[in-house]
Amino acid sequence: MPGFAKMKQLSFASLAYENKKKLAKREKFSNEMEAAVPWDRLLKVCEPYHPKSGKGRKPMPLETMLHIYLLQQWYGLSNLAAEESLYDIESMRRFAGLELGDDAIPDKTTLLLMFSGLPHIVCCVNYGSRWANTTACTN
Repeated sequence: MPGFAKMKQLSFASLAYENKKKLAKREKFSNEMEAAVPWDRLLKVCEPYHPKSGKGRKPMPLETMLHIYLLQQWYGLSNLAAEESLYDIESMRRFAGLELGDDAIPDKTTLLLMFSGLPHIVCCVNYGSRWANTTACTN
């Protein structure tokens, strides 16, 4: 399974998906982006702005949320469309590191609160070609 996902038991649907003969364009693109994005640096810069566990619901992992944010940017998805796509499209779930039967799929409100409340994360991700200089996001 490409991406950052931890080793976990796959569902029957995911196993069937693993054995398909052809990679779709979206999956090829996701694999290329997984390799191209400097995740370690991006996560390091954004981590201070990610909510910590405490009162209320446990926050989604930052790496998952950044993957979802990028999917939204690349495919022009609203929060609702991103939520529905994660339920509907296996390649997007894989890129986000989510397994449908095991992981919570973030709802539109979770996505809204994550990115509207954390402009620094949006800044970090939106630097695009300036990812090599991710320290600029902290200024």
